[in-house]
Amino acid sequence: MILVFFSIIASSNLYNHANAEYESGNYYQAIDLYEKAGQETKNANIYYNLGNAYFKTRQTGMAIKNYRLAYFLAPRDPDVKHNLLYARTFRVDKINVSVNPIAIMIDRIFRSISLYQAQVLSAVIIILIAIFIAGYVVFRRRSFLYITFGLALLALFCFMTWASWSSEKNRQPAVVIVPEASTLSGPAEDYREIVKVHDGMEANIRDERNGYYLIQLPGGIGGWIRKDAVIRIF
Repeated sequence: MILVFFSIIASSNLYNHANAEYESGNYYQAIDLYEKAGQETKNANIYYNLGNAYFKTRQTGMAIKNYRLAYFLAPRDPDVKHNLLYARTFRVDKINVSVNPIAIMIDRIFRSISLYQAQVLSAVIIILIAIFIAGYVVFRRRSFLYITFGLALLALFCFMTWASWSSEKNRQPAVVIVPEASTLSGPAEDYREIVKVHDGMEANIRDERNGYYLIQLPGGIGGWIRKDAVIRIF
């Protein structure tokens, strides 16, 4: 507990120092301090400001990575959503993929709270369900059953939220962080080039071999790319 307390204090000091450097226009120094603060504690504000600092230095891929981490921790924050969408407009690669509006609506519903919030809420709900079931057994009040049913629905929502965020992480999302890179038909330089990708392009990692990742781009196209050309989101 004491170690956790001092870790939080250290992270807070780094964060405040990073903010001062950012306000002074020293974006590279701010990046270094935000990165160190992020190693001490996972915090949406740190990732959001780190994304801003990377964006100021025209590192679109790294900005997108950190905005997505901030969104993962604070999905209802309008500034995080806005800056993530704004950073994506600076990508060279334009993505033309048909989107299912129903899928988007469902995604927004089940990502209205973070994975951590869903886990905490689930634990509280399970305790409350146990209490009300015990109360019904003792007092035989029908209202206890209604409350238990409502809590069960809320627990289902938390489970769906957990499943949605877990699915996001399991897809192994990544983002291109170099100005330009080639995706190839195999994990070596002598394979045929499939398509060029640029800084900020997002993809999912499907496999890795010989210093290469097999990535899948939006729309289904994919290929092998050097590991140092991309960075994992999580």
